[in-house]
Amino acid sequence: MTNPIHLLSSGNWDEAVFTTYSLSLSFFEGVVLDSLVRRQCRRTMILADRTGVLGALQEYGARRVGQDYSVEPVAVRRGVFHPKISLLFSGNEAHCLIGSGNLTFGGWGFNLELVEHLHSSFAGSAMWQVAEFFELLGVTDRVRTGAAPRCEEVGGRLKAASQNPGRSDIRFLHNLEHSISDQIIELADEFGGAERLTVAAPFWDSGSAIGRLGSKLGLDKVRVHSPPEGAVRGSLGRAWPAPEEIDLEIEAVCVDTLSDGRLLHAKAFEIQCARGAILVSGSPNATNAAIGTPANVEAAIARVAPHKGAFWSVSAAEAPSMANVDSEVETNKLQESGVLRADFEGEMIRGQILTPWHSPTATFDLETREGKREIGEADVGPDGDFTIPAGHFAASAWLPGRRILHARRSEDGVASGFVQIVAFSHIVDRAGVCARHMFAAMAGMESPDDIKAIIAWFSENPDRLAAASTQTRSLSPKAEQAPLSPQMVSVDGLGSVTDPDLGYGGTSEPEHGIAGPHEMRFLSQLLSALRKRTTTIEPTGAEGEDDERQEGVSDQEAHQRNSEREHRAIFDGFEYLMDTLLARKEAESTLIALDIGGYLCASLAPDPERAATWLRRIIGSGTLKEVNVDRRDEIVAAVLLHGGDPVFKPSAQSIRRLLHALGYRSVTLGEEPDAIARWRAVMPGAEDSSYVFGAAAATRTYAEQAEDCRDAIKDRRAIHDWNEIAMNDLSMRETIKEACATSNKRNQVIIIDTFRQTCPCGKNIQLPIAEVDRLRAEHVARSANCCGRVIVWAQCDE
Repeated sequence: MTNPIHLLSSGNWDEAVFTTYSLSLSFFEGVVLDSLVRRQCRRTMILADRTGVLGALQEYGARRVGQDYSVEPVAVRRGVFHPKISLLFSGNEAHCLIGSGNLTFGGWGFNLELVEHLHSSFAGSAMWQVAEFFELLGVTDRVRTGAAPRCEEVGGRLKAASQNPGRSDIRFLHNLEHSISDQIIELADEFGGAERLTVAAPFWDSGSAIGRLGSKLGLDKVRVHSPPEGAVRGSLGRAWPAPEEIDLEIEAVCVDTLSDGRLLHAKAFEIQCARGAILVSGSPNATNAAIGTPANVEAAIARVAPHKGAFWSVSAAEAPSMANVDSEVETNKLQESGVLRADFEGEMIRGQILTPWHSPTATFDLETREGKREIGEADVGPDGDFTIPAGHFAASAWLPGRRILHARRSEDGVASGFVQIVAFSHIVDRAGVCARHMFAAMAGMESPDDIKAIIAWFSENPDRLAAASTQTRSLSPKAEQAPLSPQMVSVDGLGSVTDPDLGYGGTSEPEHGIAGPHEMRFLSQLLSALRKRTTTIEPTGAEGEDDERQEGVSDQEAHQRNSEREHRAIFDGFEYLMDTLLARKEAESTLIALDIGGYLCASLAPDPERAATWLRRIIGSGTLKEVNVDRRDEIVAAVLLHGGDPVFKPSAQSIRRLLHALGYRSVTLGEEPDAIARWRAVMPGAEDSSYVFGAAAATRTYAEQAEDCRDAIKDRRAIHDWNEIAMNDLSMRETIKEACATSNKRNQVIIIDTFRQTCPCGKNIQLPIAEVDRLRAEHVARSANCCGRVIVWAQCDE
């Protein structure tokens, strides 16, 4: 007998599968799922009887169903789905628990249960039989479930883990093909025939089932366990067989190992044989529906002990009273409410009504944490299949909370079931353990640990991130210029120049097509969620592995130090990610860096100098010229915020040059976008954007001044506003003035429209290094080592 909780806590599982009759999702999420998630389990499925699913639909506290795990209803044609199996997979290993306990608080602790623990290392043959059971679930006509493909996968994985036959004294029994009674009789015959039968069960019918089993075993008496504390009871069935209904003698006994102060819910049959003993335990009660002609679906383990007299020691007892306090309801009568299953994938909900549905159509309602709303009418096929458009549901599909689909027909019939978000499993497969951190961020409940994990994953997967970003924003190979309007402030002459000092340059074509559609949609919505974050995340202040509490350091100081270290690690991770994104030289990746940097400003509040450094690098990447209209205001606001930065104190001309480089001839100076306001919040000393913009509008870049010189020489007019051009070389400035005023001096100035490092007079002599640097920075130079003329670079390279 194994405590399932202990097994859950003992390994790192990658997949878990459970079968149950009754189902408590509050128990499952609070106890089982939490343990699985901590151990990085990626896929979890519950196969539950329709009554268990219908009961779970009433649990409003379930938040993760359909996302972190799936619930698949199973409808049995003439009975109930009753096996209690837990499968835990880790790589090539598999563990299997088969017992009597449902997936409820009672089944995993409060009640007295029996559970057998199998492992592929010693019970390969039995595990192989469990695999065949799951494969049969998908094809037998006794069962209707939408999980047939998954059951087949589970069976295949069990077989792959069960190549070693192991011990022959452990057998798996189920009744998809043969009754449990027939299999018990066959085992007894194998060991010389039965000599004694002892039964423990909480539920009985009239006793006819156990009477027939005893008679076929050739016995005239059956011993029945009478639990001192009583048994769990349901609304139907008996607590004890009716002696008047059975031809055999019923002897009340107390099985010592099944008396520990809890209510009995265990089911077991001990058969003492001439050449050994057999102990069958699992889900079957002592009813016709369970062990007789197959009605319910049941599962059990038979342990065989050659040459053993008995598994149990017993003592005399009194038969219990017939009355007994509430838990499991086992009945063959189908409930009036129907059950369905549904998947949300893409923009459609596809599913199947598993219980009889006598209508060609149904009206569907979707119930979420926001309430219930009708989503439309759809055809229902002969097998209960249906498809409903639900594109409006996509945006909220990632948020926590249960989603229930109700099908209604005109005769007041209703079928209900959980909606599974198919893409969640794809995301978990792709993102691995980081998926949980991402889901927390999608829900707005992330911690610094979540942020650290997400940024690390982004750094390892920049291609997927860039591909997903196109789902979030509009980008084009060439951004169109925004038209002038009365609200726009013109920056005359701004064109497509490159700032060589800051390294502004062109972009390369992004390489997309790497991520699948589910992942792209999810990542785009994750990026959107990060863009919307405006509040600070409380630090955990968790101690690191090497933390030692220094003497005289208060708890508050230690917490602060740990939080600062935690934040530094996240910021270092972002700077590595930023390096990766900016190195791609594409607008999409640069915008992602801007968004994630803004997210960190809002959530973790880096110091002003660090944030200013991030912003300077992002806007200086040279790729943001390719951004389409929908984000142009953000880029302009980011440039102006950088212009007011008290840390780097860029000049008005450099800000104008930067706008020039980004291709913004006309910009709207409106309210600062929220995406940039997040940055400003951690840069409190920055100048107001209107001041920065005014200063930029009042100055002229060297490129613009060089163009003025060119035009003045061409038009034979004087230059009245020199600004800074040739300010440090008065002879050069005088030469340019004379060229503007006198035609015979024009040959002293050479106008070029493409940057070059050699004299353009035709001799192609290399210019001095100092003059090359001056030409690049100030757009003027003198060919001192060649013809001695002044060179004016009046147009920048594209």
